[in-house]
Amino acid sequence: MATRKTQEERKAESTQALLEAAVRLIGQEGSVRTSLARIGAEAGFSRGIVNERFGTKQALIEGLVDDVQQQIREGVLESARGQEQGLDSLLAVVDAYLANVARSEDTGRAFYVMMAESIGPVPELREKFAQATRELRDFLGREIQAGIDGGDIRPSIDPAAQAALIVGSLRGLTLQRLVDPSGVDIDTTRRQLLENLERTLRHRQE
Repeated sequence: MATRKTQEERKAESTQALLEAAVRLIGQEGSVRTSLARIGAEAGFSRGIVNERFGTKQALIEGLVDDVQQQIREGVLESARGQEQGLDSLLAVVDAYLANVARSEDTGRAFYVMMAESIGPVPELREKFAQATRELRDFLGREIQAGIDGGDIRPSIDPAAQAALIVGSLRGLTLQRLVDPSGVDIDTTRRQLLENLERTLRHRQE
């Protein structure tokens, strides 16, 4: 006989269903045009459930940003686990980030739509995205510094500047893929970026 789900399990499942519905709708239309009622209907629930779970549309959107950021941490930053800090770990993160683009296009589209809105009609989201960007940039900067200290990354590399360049590449390629899916071969581009970083960063002993 199947085990009955607890109230907490049912609540967690319905919350996740609402977030997934929000991802789909916001990716298509943006958060400004997406109402709580539509999110509830898309997930198969009443608006009352959405209000009960999140309280306000702003709280739901902030929860969605946090959820997507957690997915990035788990799917991308965790790829560095088991790797020695430095160039190999850095390349593993870059590889995982771009590999994840093709697998999670709905999530990526919603994330970038909301990021664009944060510098336009929804400025209250700006700090959320600034924090997410700083987190990725700081993580990459630490990996670069560890590689310099360990001798596998050239000592002339500036960790903060190089981290910002890598984030720019990752975000820019992802945005191009979302805007023009048939125009960007993400697998080929990913391999090329990894080769470029290897050539640029690797400290080759004379």
